Amino acid sequence: MYVSLPSSPHPKPRNSQFPSSDLPKIVLNHLDLSLLLSASGKQGYFLLGSSIHSSFIKNPEIFNPNEDSKDSNNALVVWNSLLGMYSRCGTLTDLTNLFDEMPMRDTVSWNTLVSGFLRDGEFDKGFACFKQMRKLSFCWFDQAILTTILSACGRVEFCYIVKMMHGLVFLNGFEKETSVGNSLITSYFKCGCVSSGRRVFDDMFERNVIYLDSYDLRVSAK
Repeated sequence: MYVSLPSSPHPKPRNSQFPSSDLPKIVLNHLDLSLLLSASGKQGYFLLGSSIHSSFIKNPEIFNPNEDSKDSNNALVVWNSLLGMYSRCGTLTDLTNLFDEMPMRDTVSWNTLVSGFLRDGEFDKGFACFKQMRKLSFCWFDQAILTTILSACGRVEFCYIVKMMHGLVFLNGFEKETSVGNSLITSYFKCGCVSSGRRVFDDMFERNVIYLDSYDLRVSAK
């Protein structure tokens, strides 16, 4: 696919025009596009990412999967990468519009939507999306979304959500996941639930430096 790239990737006001058609063009495949979109999101290069999106609109074949499973998977990777770019850039309107337009979604798609809302402080919308995701039989949450939600629950008023997520962790067999355990301990202490955090620490199957640092720092602060 041919993609027109702007001369500078640095972000400009969101009402800026897309690059003109006389800019240099290069040929990119699905992997190239995914990596470029990921880099655009991490660096906050909204103009670059939105320019790539405009190229998709002009070349719909790369965005519309056919019956071939490989092509469908490739297309979904690009969709999710674009979704991740808008999420990291904090453009929630573009994020939700794109999500609604996607012809297919997977766990990564939902995780990206939830994390986008939580990262921008839209907790009610993020939690609502997570609840909606749980109702879908073909899409299930993983440790990534658990740690994302737990990491966002760093205030006293979110203690009940941390406890709810703790229940989901055990009901769905994630209690042995190190990253989930780290997030649980950290979230409990940030919420002021020291005894609950200590119980998680005592019950963990495997402890590492992150566990110990998380526990020691917060206990010493009391």
